[in-house]
Amino acid sequence: MKKLLLVVLLSVLATTASKAQFYYGFQFGIYSDTSSTLDNGSGSVSQGGSSFNYTLKPSIGYYFTPRLTAGLKFNYTNCARNRSDSGQIASSVNGYAINLLMGNGLDTDFQSWTISPYIRYRLLSVISDKLNIWAELDGYYGMRTPRNISDNSLDVSRRKTIFGVELHPLISYDITDSFMLFTSFDLLSFSWDGTARNKTKSDTAETVNENIFVLQSNPLVAVAKSLFNIGLIRRF
Repeated sequence: MKKLLLVVLLSVLATTASKAQFYYGFQFGIYSDTSSTLDNGSGSVSQGGSSFNYTLKPSIGYYFTPRLTAGLKFNYTNCARNRSDSGQIASSVNGYAINLLMGNGLDTDFQSWTISPYIRYRLLSVISDKLNIWAELDGYYGMRTPRNISDNSLDVSRRKTIFGVELHPLISYDITDSFMLFTSFDLLSFSWDGTARNKTKSDTAETVNENIFVLQSNPLVAVAKSLFNIGLIRRF
């Protein structure tokens, strides 16, 4: 009986091992826009500027089965804006609205890094199983340092710990058996953020923890951003 159980266990392990696979990858995201503030509708620009954001995401992971993977991502994001005090109104006046849609907020120039454990589950495969749609659940923990408005320098005194959880879709395409292209649709997501924030209560500034739940569901912006948020994975 013991030998039979041992044979069954070894068979299960062998089957699992044949389907399991380590991989590593790298994702690079880039986004740039211009923004302006109207001066009382007079046709001039009281403050304008261009924002350049980029994100670097190296990652490692493991295929437990062809449909289930888990791993760890290391995220670095830099957002910096160059400002000017004069200019003419152009299409750039929509920059603030674009920033909000992209999830950057208003004047949120910053530098951050996070560590994100994640788990992915493949929901659908098409085109001879080469094009795959995944659901990704990841947590993040790290540091975020705001930039000073005056000179874009990092303000270490306002540095804070950030953490939360996010669920979003991810699309991948198998180029070969070893290489896979992918992009994440972060603008189609549900997230929880527990980062401490500064609040004023009864004329007293306090740092409090807030539970913020955000549902982002803008498919057009999600597709546009994902085109500039491409990654490559190598399986081995």
